[in-house]
Amino acid sequence: MKSKKREINLKKLQIGLTLAEVLVVIFIITAIILVVVSNFPQTKLQSALLRVTYKFEQDLRKAQNLALSATKYGGTEVVGGYGVYVNLLSQGNKKYIIYADKVTNPAKCNSNSTNCLPGPVACNGNEQYGTSFDYIIDTIDFSSTEPGIIIKEIRPTLSSSFSSINFSSCDFSLITKITVAGGTLNLVEIVFAFESDPNRTRAVSINSNGLVQVIR
Repeated sequence: MKSKKREINLKKLQIGLTLAEVLVVIFIITAIILVVVSNFPQTKLQSALLRVTYKFEQDLRKAQNLALSATKYGGTEVVGGYGVYVNLLSQGNKKYIIYADKVTNPAKCNSNSTNCLPGPVACNGNEQYGTSFDYIIDTIDFSSTEPGIIIKEIRPTLSSSFSSINFSSCDFSLITKITVAGGTLNLVEIVFAFESDPNRTRAVSINSNGLVQVIR
């Protein structure tokens, strides 16, 4: 009889331990779910911020590659280069464009319009975006695809409202011309951020040697 009682008590203890373990597991899973759910909006915004930043970097490289290969606009028209233009006033803080720099002096292009002739005013554009004559290749508007992300600022000129980052196809003495409000720079950073928390940022840096990179 005592042996049977001991077996019954042991089974009860085993069942009790099993239920306790199950409750602990359920508690841990519930806690993890709550943490994930509470952090989901921030995680989603962080992913969006990375996508916008790297898309901008890729678009800069796209313009750079088009310029270095002297790609004709529309397959037929030689242009002075390609670039990316950001204007926080006229375009807002969720949009930028990729453009082709129209040639300002076609007479300086060679007869078959494939190469640049030498000289201080070779087959060039004005090496920055001009709204009245340059060609818009693409307008990138991420307001609907990546809501909650903005272009926060243009550094280091914090007062600057625009920047034209131009890659020349002809003037290889100046690989990249960076124009901002107030003049030209050797380096510029386009800073992206959470709209709800502008302190959460990522930036793309471009210098006049043509180096493009994502920075924190």
